[in-house]
Amino acid sequence: MTESKKWVGKDLPLTYNRDPIEKWEMRRWVWGLEDLNPLWFDEAYGKKSLYKSMVASPSFFYSLDYTTQNFRVGHIPNSWPLYVGARWEWSDAARPGDVIDIRRTMLDFAEKDSKTVGPMVIFTGSAAFIRSDGPAGRDGGPHLATCTSTVVRYQPAQAMQRGHKESKPHPEYTREQLEAIQQEKARHTRRGATPRYFEDVNVGEELPTVVNGPHDPMTWARHFTAVRMVMAGDLFEPGDRLAKKQEMGYTLPDPGEVHIRADLGAKVGFPRGYAYGPQMVAWAMVPLTDWMGDTGFLKTLEIRLNLPILLGDVTWNKAKVVSKRVEAGKGLIECQVWQDNQEGQRVGSGSATLVLPVRGQASR
Repeated sequence: MTESKKWVGKDLPLTYNRDPIEKWEMRRWVWGLEDLNPLWFDEAYGKKSLYKSMVASPSFFYSLDYTTQNFRVGHIPNSWPLYVGARWEWSDAARPGDVIDIRRTMLDFAEKDSKTVGPMVIFTGSAAFIRSDGPAGRDGGPHLATCTSTVVRYQPAQAMQRGHKESKPHPEYTREQLEAIQQEKARHTRRGATPRYFEDVNVGEELPTVVNGPHDPMTWARHFTAVRMVMAGDLFEPGDRLAKKQEMGYTLPDPGEVHIRADLGAKVGFPRGYAYGPQMVAWAMVPLTDWMGDTGFLKTLEIRLNLPILLGDVTWNKAKVVSKRVEAGKGLIECQVWQDNQEGQRVGSGSATLVLPVRGQASR
């Protein structure tokens, strides 16, 4: 762990792709998530918005940096990483042509002996996304977003010795259940270009649910192949990728395969393949941005991933207004955010802050 300790409080010297953001990669990202807000992919639609352009979804920053780099230092033998939560704060949306600089910092790590998984190390790090050129953001500066993420590295063999080897049958759905899921997806509404004003929001109001699934291997593949770091071969530093994984002490040779293969999932304590952590966080953003409309802005999201989303699962992404206030002429909406699976288990939970226009005040 000496290698990890020396990086606490310091920026991580890892590489990333600095090519200008392309419209096609913005589109591919949201299509892979089934986030079908036209503001994210329709150029003509975007030109009519306050942005005067199509813009990237808030989750698109995950494509530029998967915010998992904080655990990529230090050797932990026979270990495996698990993304367990994130806190996002946004200042502005990315646009086509933006060149983004990324500042990655190791904030902290702690060693812990858990009753369920045994010895583990909890890494916390941040990734700041900064526009290197182009227009100033909503707050007048080049900063666009910051993600503070938490990743746990544990030893699967130790975890399974302590009984943390899940055994759950692959869910089966009747025709009626599948039809009901599809009907719920079809009923979903999106606010779009019609402004949602602060005054019209009621505390206790539930946002329209966004349903994803049932998940199959393509669910993960559509998402992960839209990550710029993957497309550019930049997930690890240049060089021998296998050697880099061995240097970190990974249990399995390829982190990606564990998500789609049940046999590999079992080697790290899961009954089958499971969703990527950033993918789960990105899904939680969709009911918020769909509800707030084009004149709203997602300011913060903090979420803890309580349980994995497995192959075959269905995910219900939900949110509810818990408070509202006006600050500096801006309408701030606080929401509870959660994700449930088909068994009613709470797989993700957190909170979010939205900015909505106030009647008589400027929207931007």
